[in-house]
Amino acid sequence: MNALIHFLRKMRRKLWRERRRAVFGGAVMFLSQIMLAYAVNPSLLMTVVPYLNGMVAVLVVMVLALLAALLLPALRNGVEVLAILSLLSAVVAFHDPTLRLVGLSAMRDQPWQLPAALAVFVLADLVYSGRVFTFPAIRGPKARYAGTSRLPQTVLWDGLVGAPPYKDKLADRDKTIAFEELHPGQPHRRVVVRDTEISTLEQHQMVRLPDPPNRIRFDWAILTADPSSGFDSGTYDLRIMDQGRHRRVEVIDQVRSYPANLVFRAWIDDSMGRTLDERLETLERRADGPEPGALSAAPAGG
Repeated sequence: MNALIHFLRKMRRKLWRERRRAVFGGAVMFLSQIMLAYAVNPSLLMTVVPYLNGMVAVLVVMVLALLAALLLPALRNGVEVLAILSLLSAVVAFHDPTLRLVGLSAMRDQPWQLPAALAVFVLADLVYSGRVFTFPAIRGPKARYAGTSRLPQTVLWDGLVGAPPYKDKLADRDKTIAFEELHPGQPHRRVVVRDTEISTLEQHQMVRLPDPPNRIRFDWAILTADPSSGFDSGTYDLRIMDQGRHRRVEVIDQVRSYPANLVFRAWIDDSMGRTLDERLETLERRADGPEPGALSAAPAGG
């Protein structure tokens, strides 16, 4: 029963994190259909056709967003890429109504457009991910995200914030190598986590507002990060609020600077919110204890 509850809760959280992508993609697809109709024949706007096409496009992109979230999470960013290309296709249509970046009917009439569209899609995805060139950085961008859980406030505090040196209660304890006070008696913490299988990440935290188990605010710096990335320092502000049947966790995470495309990509994906969900799910599974039979293979003591 616990496994089913955790699965349903995880699916609910996954679908919720797709809200921005679904709304953005749907709005852009609807607008692209209206613009396309105007580019081809302005009189079409006096009919219901472009608006019906727009509603169909909205439904398609929302379904794609949900399917990608559940079945192909690694490809979910392709949904907004497709929507943006559809809008660009409508803009191109003002110059040449027969040319489509995205358009099945045009591809049927001109088969060469299919491989061309795929190439454009791959290139657009590479640009969007920042792998082609570096976008201008935004100074001090903030990520605001939240999550809810039925766990007690003290359990959430110990799992999401913790107190050195008790790293065994942290949600990320399996990849936390060190969790300690740099200077005993001072609010200066050091955290070392396993970043990959062969590298570690060391973060120093200077606590500015300790209010357990309600709120913590600290400035952080990553000693092992490339300073030119802008992701080497920032501010973290976490609040845990008791709302009766559940607790609400709200976070404001700010970095020194970050490329504009990655700021938008992280916002529309709610990436930090997904990370918070994973930590909450870890704490919830841990609180429920091992599944029946999980300890059956353990050797008997004596």
